[in-house]
Amino acid sequence: MEALHRANSLYMHDEFAEAVELYEQAINTEKSFEGLIGLSSALLKTGQYKRAEEAASAAIEINPDNFIGFFRRAQSLFFQQQLQLALQDFEAAEKLNVNAAGIWIRKCKVEISNLVLPPGRDPYTWYQSDSHVFIVLNVKARSSEETKIEIAENSLEASVINTNSAEFTVHINLARPVVKEESSYKILPTKIEISLKKRENSNWIDLEPQKIAEVRPSYPSSNKFKRDWNKIDKELDQELKKTKPEGDEALNELFKQIYENGDEDTRRAMIKSFQTSGGTVLSTNWGEVRSKDYEGKDRPDPPKGQEWKKWGS
Repeated sequence: MEALHRANSLYMHDEFAEAVELYEQAINTEKSFEGLIGLSSALLKTGQYKRAEEAASAAIEINPDNFIGFFRRAQSLFFQQQLQLALQDFEAAEKLNVNAAGIWIRKCKVEISNLVLPPGRDPYTWYQSDSHVFIVLNVKARSSEETKIEIAENSLEASVINTNSAEFTVHINLARPVVKEESSYKILPTKIEISLKKRENSNWIDLEPQKIAEVRPSYPSSNKFKRDWNKIDKELDQELKKTKPEGDEALNELFKQIYENGDEDTRRAMIKSFQTSGGTVLSTNWGEVRSKDYEGKDRPDPPKGQEWKKWGS
């Protein structure tokens, strides 16, 4: 037991090579689950992935109900690029302990999907957790000295000399800010993994900000189909001018068509402007409407001959 305690202490102080020797001594004296897991962990830290896999497998034989055995074996398989087997073990660990391997499962799936990409695949892929965004650069770096990764609050820049002596460069404008001081990267044999700490723990819809045209036509929208809202507004004005008092039905039909054919932002704009203005404003421009307070400072004048009243008064 003394050798095991000393090995644990060495591991906690990042003296992994020395810890491996003492874990092996402890296991030779008594083959325990704790000793095998410690050995597997230390071997992972020293890059001895095959031996780490063997130690974790021996630990699973002793206690198949403890998730950590599957987790350590999965990690060793992952670093050996045995991704399907690693995914199976990560999923086994997750079943035994919920949330134990969620990020690793996503990493495996990203790597597996990369394997089936045709030549000319994307230079990077990304995934996320609640607190971090992970970017995988699909490049084999020749050396750490020839790899430059610059992380800023709203951007990421990479310049890498690959194993073919070619320069790999990428610049990413980030959709949301990150904490530079709590972000990092790792250079692995087949890729570079970048971990970005989110400034706010929220889900990112996109890695990069959506590009908004400088001219007015398209308001910010998650809909990929672009509409010319200037044209729609002009058509609406023309219809309003043509519509006579007895043409309310035609006007309502027009509003209905715009609502049904509009995207989420258009509908939100129409609902908020109409309901909060007491029916005196109807706009399709969510970029303008979302900041308006039609019940307060931006309240429009009531139609001639009418006055504002609270509902039910």
